[in-house]
Amino acid sequence: MMKKTIAWVVLLSMMVLALAPLSAFADEPKELERAIRIAKETFSISEDYSQFSYDVQETGGRKVWNMSWNSTDANDGNIRVSIDSDDMVISYRKYKPSKYEGSKLPVYSRGEAALKAQAFMEGLEQGLTGNIEENEHREESVSSRSYWFSYHRMYGEIPFYGNTISIEVDKDTGEVKSYNRNWDGKTVFPQPQGVIGMQAAQEAYTEKIGIELAYKYRVEDGVIIPYLVYMPKESGSVWIDAFTGEKINSPAYYYGGFAEEAKAMDSLTPEELRAIEEIADLIDSQEAEDILRKWDETGFDDGFEVVSSRLEQVWPQQDRLQWSFSFRRSVEKDGNPIIDSGYGSVDAQSGEILSFWNSSIGRDEDGEIAYSREESLQAVEAFLEKFAPERMEEYVYEDANDVVILEKEESERDERSYSFNFTRTIDGVPFRSNRISVGFDAVGGQIQNYSLSHFHVEFPSADKAAPIDSAYQALYEKVGLELVYVAQMDEFHMMSFMEGEAGTAVLLAYGLKAVKPAILEAETLDLLNNDGSPYKEPVTKKYTDLEGHYSKGQVETLAENGIYLQGESFKPDQLISQKDFFLLLVHTMGYYVPDERDDDFIERMYEYLVREEIISREEIDREAPVDRIDAVKYMVRGLGYEKVASLGKIFVQEFPDVDGDYANLRGHVAIAAGLGIVNGYEGLFHPGNPLKRGDAAIMVYNSLSR
Repeated sequence: MMKKTIAWVVLLSMMVLALAPLSAFADEPKELERAIRIAKETFSISEDYSQFSYDVQETGGRKVWNMSWNSTDANDGNIRVSIDSDDMVISYRKYKPSKYEGSKLPVYSRGEAALKAQAFMEGLEQGLTGNIEENEHREESVSSRSYWFSYHRMYGEIPFYGNTISIEVDKDTGEVKSYNRNWDGKTVFPQPQGVIGMQAAQEAYTEKIGIELAYKYRVEDGVIIPYLVYMPKESGSVWIDAFTGEKINSPAYYYGGFAEEAKAMDSLTPEELRAIEEIADLIDSQEAEDILRKWDETGFDDGFEVVSSRLEQVWPQQDRLQWSFSFRRSVEKDGNPIIDSGYGSVDAQSGEILSFWNSSIGRDEDGEIAYSREESLQAVEAFLEKFAPERMEEYVYEDANDVVILEKEESERDERSYSFNFTRTIDGVPFRSNRISVGFDAVGGQIQNYSLSHFHVEFPSADKAAPIDSAYQALYEKVGLELVYVAQMDEFHMMSFMEGEAGTAVLLAYGLKAVKPAILEAETLDLLNNDGSPYKEPVTKKYTDLEGHYSKGQVETLAENGIYLQGESFKPDQLISQKDFFLLLVHTMGYYVPDERDDDFIERMYEYLVREEIISREEIDREAPVDRIDAVKYMVRGLGYEKVASLGKIFVQEFPDVDGDYANLRGHVAIAAGLGIVNGYEGLFHPGNPLKRGDAAIMVYNSLSR
């Protein structure tokens, strides 16, 4: 089994290398000519694009011609097209410089642009749109000048997420600006007859993959807060075979939890250091350096000099500091100078070593293998019992089967070094954001590197966690499994692909649906996002109370472009509050408004509005209705015309009721009316009338349509 894993790692590396451009690739004029003709005919590339260049890639017996056309006039931009040896258009991009005109509503709706995208794909390959399905699209932003569409391949009713298409369509011209197709035309799909049913698939998933009670964490106001969840034991490419019910592992699998690195923040200034030292009991730089040097395993003998040292915060533990050191020495080998380098870090409060690495350890590439994996693990565990005994009470070894090998002939491949991971476990519950990682040299029998991630926090008890049977039921009800095609990445099929004898091999499998996070809060079993926030279904932007209302078209167009108020009802005849008015208006200024609009976001939005001088602090009254004159004032400020509008006497405006108490805003009204943002009624502006929600939407629509 180990040899197969090793072979896969090498094959994967070979595949990546094979995808690099081949600078010495022999010219094949006929194939290039054919690719050029197809590109020019398909995309109507004119003679204005007279500057041509290309390169060619090859993998799995498949060539891809990457071609580029540029015009001598820089304003014409360029066109790039990639076509494979089966005449399939792999990618297309047309770039032309254009003037940025700020946020505005598009000429084409998303639905109209989708038809343009489908027509484009059908023009490339008839019937292509019948073999794809659109992914859930991201929220549109009025500041973006393109619609983005993404699709995955379908075989019958079963998705194959390994093949995808993405298209960019210009919102104003309806022109396709870019197209990318990740697709293997040689793929043979197994038929779904004879697959196990959903109930059997769930039982197999429960038994062969499963979920577990685990700790995750979030950071609030600089404080680390651990919390309990139920989540899959294995994250990544893992499924249940749809015919046998056995687990399918991807060789590229790794624990997602180990990806949460504790990384250092910027180094502190001398003034900050002095302030910290006044309130914290810290070891000094020399003490920290001595701690690193006293251990033989680090290898930092007297020959190494400290190149740099710094005291820094450790992310995300803002109350923890570490000393970090860079080491360097010069030695000779066979008469040639060699530079050795190293790194080490020490907790500035406790003096505990957090990490070290030394390039001189494990450098003997020609030595004989002295340790098996099992022997290496034993040596690492013995080291940790001596080096970090207090940590070994909580940290448990997990076999990630990480192997590092040298490039050798198949018969000579050996495991020359290993990486072992130990996960922090509290009363049997893993916390994979904290771990110890140790690299071991199987030739010299030395520790190559060491790193510790450890949060100094209290963990909540698991006593109130729901039973795991209930967690499985919630997982299948709220997320569920689906039947999918997945790539078969074993050594035999990969070799056949690399040699061009077959297309991508696929298997039928059951896996968790990818549209929702498979993370359950341990007590309530509610779905959580990866950051710990509650998962919420996408906000509906279809209102149920607009039929027959004069603002219907404007409200729905705004919503399609990401400008909306939450809820299934828009309530167009209800007075709009100041807060809701600004939730619509800030979109015109390029300010991002998320679906989640809690008090923290509203506070940040108002801080932005005050900073941009759209509203003063004295004018803030979140729930108060907005008068028509105030709405115009805020909109003109948002357009950047405040200074000009303040010169009210230079303006001629048509509304006699914008006088007296409102005379200082006559310039604002004149500008808004001149731009077509507002209109009067029977010759009057009615400045003191409170604004309805539907009318506010029309004003924002008019501002973006000017």
